[in-house]
Amino acid sequence: MQTTPVAQYLEVYLSDLTRQDEDLVSAYLFSIGCLGVSENLDFEQTDVRFNPRVKLKNALRLTAYFPIESYSPILIESIKSQFPQASVTVIKADNKDWMEEWKKGYTAFPLTGDIWVVPSWKPIPEAAKLPIFIDPGMAFGTGTHETTQICAGLIEKYLKTEKCESAFDVGTGTGILAMLLAKLGVPKIKASDIDAECERVSRENLANNKVDNVLWSEDFSRDEETYDLIVANIIDGVLVDLKSDFLNHAHDKTQFIVSGIMLERETEFLRNFKKDPMGRPPIQVRQRFAMKEWVGFWLSF
Repeated sequence: MQTTPVAQYLEVYLSDLTRQDEDLVSAYLFSIGCLGVSENLDFEQTDVRFNPRVKLKNALRLTAYFPIESYSPILIESIKSQFPQASVTVIKADNKDWMEEWKKGYTAFPLTGDIWVVPSWKPIPEAAKLPIFIDPGMAFGTGTHETTQICAGLIEKYLKTEKCESAFDVGTGTGILAMLLAKLGVPKIKASDIDAECERVSRENLANNKVDNVLWSEDFSRDEETYDLIVANIIDGVLVDLKSDFLNHAHDKTQFIVSGIMLERETEFLRNFKKDPMGRPPIQVRQRFAMKEWVGFWLSF
């Protein structure tokens, strides 16, 4: 039997605790009907790899989630009776279907040239000569982010001047860039992502768009072929980490289109990505494309 989703729930914020209190506080919250507990953490980035690190502090901040029927002054009193040092705040929160809420504001828009991104649940605008239908699910790549648009623009420029028989989309997300390559005439395309949800979503999008020349690759690093074009819309530190894989899948005329690089990190990214290209000629920037705080490149040997 299907039940109606609960309209509201309680968020209980606890602060002025210490890390030594964590296990006792969590155990007590669950004992009085808590549905879940999360810790509010601080993060820092200390290196070029863009990997955030948790800054563990002695001060502990927790958020506990309770059913709406738990709302009562007694709830705060019971927590304070056990942990008098704690500051406790309770608010009522609406329980929304956030995916449905997000869909309401997601409309068709031009991605690059005549290619439009069209939500799979909406009609095709007349101006959308070549629509790409997207149902993003939980995968990255709706086409609205600047880095996706940077890659799309660079791909279109590349294909207007270069012959491309094969391409690999690394970190494909929803499959949007792989589908763009297919719409623009690349005959052989592979795509991969380390996220299983991305594989599910991208396969569905490929089927919805009737794109049958994009093959899924389980592991880019173990693929044994070379490609005319390698595309990657991933954060800059991961791009640097993947550089050797890019070069292993490249021949002398392979081109690279990459984005996910913040403007403030552009110089450091290029310095790290261009050095020591396995004895090949130096990697050169063919095109640079910046939008807001992001930048991408079309690179070649």
